[in-house]
Parts: sequence; C-alpha cells; structure tokens
Amino acid sequence: MNINALVQQLIVLFTIILLGFAAMRAGFLPKDTNQVLSGLVLNLSNPCAVLASVLTGQRTLEMGQVFLLTAVAVGLHLFLILLATFFPKLLRVPKDQEALYRFMTVFGNMSFLGFPVITALFGQSALFLAAIFVLVFHLFCYTYGVALLRKPGEPLRWKRMLSPMVIASVAAYILYLMGAQVPALVVDILDTMGSLTSPAAMVAIGCALALQPLGKIFRQPRIYLFAILRLTLVPLAVWALCFWWMKDPLMLGVTVAISAMPVAINAELLATQYGADEGLAASGVFISTILSLVTLPAVMWLLF
Repeated sequence: MNINALVQQLIVLFTIILLGFAAMRAGFLPKDTNQVLSGLVLNLSNPCAVLASVLTGQRTLEMGQVFLLTAVAVGLHLFLILLATFFPKLLRVPKDQEALYRFMTVFGNMSFLGFPVITALFGQSALFLAAIFVLVFHLFCYTYGVALLRKPGEPLRWKRMLSPMVIASVAAYILYLMGAQVPALVVDILDTMGSLTSPAAMVAIGCALALQPLGKIFRQPRIYLFAILRLTLVPLAVWALCFWWMKDPLMLGVTVAISAMPVAINAELLATQYGADEGLAASGVFISTILSLVTLPAVMWLLF
C-alpha cells in the first residue's frame, strides 16, 4: 500500500473543490454551472468511466471471485442500509433531513474518489475490484438512493430510475463476464470522456458550496459528528466482519478502503436534481472529504 500516494491524491481532489469554489465566488462561472456539471457527470462522463474501467482494466479475477466480490459489494450496501436506520436516530436528526442523512450513510464516494484512491493504494491491477463495488453502488444509488431523495408525495417512477448510470453499470458487468473485446478507438473515447468525471464532479461541489452561506456549511456540529462516525466506525466494522474469512489480502484491502470513503458526491448531485437540501448535502460532502484526508490514511495504516 502506498499511503503517500493516497494522501497526495486526496489533496489534489480537494484542491479542485476549492478551485471550483473560488471560481464561482469570483463570478468566473455562471450560477447554473453546478446543474450543468451535475448533468454532464451523471448522464455522460460517469457512465463512460464505468464502461472504460471494465474495458481497460486487467482481468485479475476468476469468474468465481467476480461473483464472490459482487456478493460482498451487495452485502456491504445492505449492511450500510441497516446502519442508516440507526445513524439519524443516534444523531437526533430533524425529520426533514433524515432521508439525506440516510443517503450519506449508505453511499460513500466509491466512484469519483474510489478509482484514484484504489489505484494509488494498490496499483492499476486493483482497478477492476473497485469497479465491481462501483457497479453495485450505482445500482443501489440510482434506485434506493433516488427513492430516498425524491420529493415527499412524489410517486416512485421506475422508468426515471433507469438512468444512464444504471444502464452503464449493468452493461459493464455483462461485458466483463462475456470477456467482450471492443475496438481500441471505442475504449479510448470512453476513457477520455470518463476522465472528466472526477474533476467535473469536484468543481460541481465547489460551485454548490459557493452558493451557500459559509455559516451554513461549517456551523453544523451534527455533520462533523456524523462524518467522524461514518469515516471511522464503518470501515472498522467492515474489517471486523471480513478479515477472518476473506483470505485474499487485496480483496480485503479494497473492501475496507471502499467502505472508508467520504460522503458520495452523488448526494449533492442528486439533491440538486431532486430538490433535496442541496446545502446540507454539499456540506456533508465537503466536511467528510476534509476529514478523510486524515481518517482514510489512518484507517488503512492501522488495519494493514
């Protein structure tokens, strides 16, 4: 594990958030930049990134291991959904914020932060392991997650959940199982388009933060406590549940690292799209990302 590379990658991504914040506050970007970038990431660049991660990654897993890791990824999300029923009560979250806190508990930044972090820690060969978690993440995020954040009383439209991300996630999994080969030009296009995902998403977060009063971002003690619990207790619990039977050290390392990610940027992107509390979501992402600069390296160093 390369802890120094991990810290450097976290600093780079966090700096991009600050650049987006500064550009918006300085008036260099229009006020709808956040919505435009959110649409770009959710509907185009991130689906391309998921497909590219499968088509460009090394086939390091046997078929049985793929199914095992898929089961682990599903189990991790079910475990987090269970935890999410207790976290809001433990923190005495107001009723109107409960759904968003549940979303932030379940969905860590596996996608935008997961790929660069896993690559920094374990190398390029571990990328597909992270991709499996990301595929499952998107299936849960754009079904269960959307159901959480939709407006009260709004009917659950399943067709709306059939988003580009869900379609791309299912397609990527099938392509890997089939061992499909596509032309190099197609892979290059997907990879190049997908490379926009992390910087565009980070800039979107910075823009969203710039539109909120600074007091609203930082003067929320509950967010700090939530972030500390989410970033420390969850990976420790996942490690305790997995270390005694998961014999592959790489698989265990990737599983724990994925569970230690800060709040998913999707919280802010989907809050914008579905009319949830965008300021609270942006604050959760921002504060947890700052704290992860310390907690993520510390957790990985402590456990491995």
